[in-house]
Amino acid sequence: MKRKIKETITRQDLIQLVSTQLKVGPKEVAPYVEATIEMISKLLRNAEYERRIELRGLGVFEVKNRKNDFRFRNPKTGETKLVKNSKKIHFKASEIIKRTLNSPQKKLSLLKD
Repeated sequence: MKRKIKETITRQDLIQLVSTQLKVGPKEVAPYVEATIEMISKLLRNAEYERRIELRGLGVFEVKNRKNDFRFRNPKTGETKLVKNSKKIHFKASEIIKRTLNSPQKKLSLLKD
């Protein structure tokens, strides 16, 4: 069964939501949102070892080492390569988010306010 995504929130949407929440203009909020996203991205990309970024109320980003080396095949060329010491990024949502998603109560939409 194919998933149907009804809503995608972009950086600009996030900037707009934060500016509405703080009751200031989007131009004032944008540098802070951009800097936060960029810093999290850099910390994850540049991890030379396992790293954990914990944001209470949101969740945990973790850079984990894969247990074993693995092979993959390029479907276009048929070439096989061995990947050693690879890492993966894992996100685990906070308990608050999990409970809210699984509650039978009507969920609030931030974009419609």
